[in-house]
Amino acid sequence: MRRERLLDPHLLSQIVAQPTADNSADPTQDEPERIPQNSPLAVGLDLVPLLDALGPLDRQLADVLLLERASFRAASRRTGIPLGSIKRRRDQIVSRLQNPTVLTLHRAKGILDPLMRDIGLRYHLHRQTLTRISAELGLTRRNVSERLHFIRGYARAASRRRTV
Repeated sequence: MRRERLLDPHLLSQIVAQPTADNSADPTQDEPERIPQNSPLAVGLDLVPLLDALGPLDRQLADVLLLERASFRAASRRTGIPLGSIKRRRDQIVSRLQNPTVLTLHRAKGILDPLMRDIGLRYHLHRQTLTRISAELGLTRRNVSERLHFIRGYARAASRRRTV
């Protein structure tokens, strides 16, 4: 099974919300849910390298929901984030981790210039603005924009190579 499939929001909702035989969809139970046998988590794919690039709050939430397989209610209590926000943030984290550009940047660790990777991850994964990235890295907005344009082209070319 492909690594990208692991981060599919539908699959994650099935994994996280899978009722067990003894609590049969009782939302008050805080026991960890069981993982289906055909799930990538059951096969033991390593999520940690992808999750390491997240910000601290997103990383904490991903650890609680994906790695520890806690319920939404338990994750809300442990992180202090409202229950409705937990679900929304989980979907946002999954969609950002599924972004083909983020996956390409993750795979290109030793290939791409570290500054290019940093700019790409700041923009696509951490959702920072061009102005903030340029201010923090001491670059012009135009320079950051040109580098992001290159990164998008690099990601498209890398995805074509993988599909051939």
